[in-house]
Amino acid sequence: AEAIEKIENEELLHKSRENYEKTDRIKTDLLGVNVFTVLLGLGLAAGISRRISRPIQQLAAAAEKIAAGDLKETAIPIDSRSEVGVLGRAMKTMLEGLRAIIQNINHSSKQVTASSEQLNTRSAELFHAVNSIAENVMEVAGSTQQQQAAVLRAISLAEDITFGMDRVSLRTASLGGASHT
Repeated sequence: AEAIEKIENEELLHKSRENYEKTDRIKTDLLGVNVFTVLLGLGLAAGISRRISRPIQQLAAAAEKIAAGDLKETAIPIDSRSEVGVLGRAMKTMLEGLRAIIQNINHSSKQVTASSEQLNTRSAELFHAVNSIAENVMEVAGSTQQQQAAVLRAISLAEDITFGMDRVSLRTASLGGASHT
């Protein structure tokens, strides 16, 4: 009975060692699978991260160009299905709106410049016209003064003539009265 028990114990010990070795191999295999899974997950995460971050970096670079005033050759990446694509389309729409605003400002600026030049021209013309009118008024005033002086001389002459005629008339009357007597 002891011999059977010893054989059974040895068999049990042998099976226990085999199970322990199998367990070790399974643990090693699981550790390898876990390491492989973690490395695969890190690789996939890095790839997905790059796939997501590259368009975001491109959008950030485009936003910096726009902020610096470069509205001409700014390329905006658009991924049609992701949130980054929505953001890209919104930035593209914003850029087109800014370009339109700048064009309107340039057009308005040109109109203001043209109107200012016309106003300057009209102002110069008005200045010359006012000067011409002032010169004419001065000439008319001078002529009026000359005419007034001439009228005053004519009145003075008329008074002299009237006075002379009154004297002639008095003398004639006095001579006519003296000859009747």
